[in-house]
Amino acid sequence: MNYKIDERFRWQSRLVLGYCRSGHNSSSGYAAVQQLTFNTDHYRFTAQVVLFHVKDWANRIYLYEPGFYYSFNFPVYYGTGHKTTILFDLKPAKGFGVAVKLSGTGNKGKQSWESGIQIRIKL
Repeated sequence: MNYKIDERFRWQSRLVLGYCRSGHNSSSGYAAVQQLTFNTDHYRFTAQVVLFHVKDWANRIYLYEPGFYYSFNFPVYYGTGHKTTILFDLKPAKGFGVAVKLSGTGNKGKQSWESGIQIRIKL
């Protein structure tokens, strides 16, 4: 589901269902994704929250995650937990940009954090 209030604000909702059967064994899983994006000429803010429950590794789910310019992120979701990603991209002048990304995952009581910064200069 995509919802656009105007050209600056977008809300996306996705539900991914997985089912795997091998012989007499079967497993199911899901991932629910909420993503908000606010975009102007000088900055973009994106927040994504993923709730997932996938019992077996054979049934793992890959989902797109917002990332830096020219990067493609498709992390794997397995187990039970949640992942939150926040990306802020600032373009104060033509040919110059700074992006900051913060991501946290809580999975079966184990927490992990990722962060990064990207500086782009176009000459």
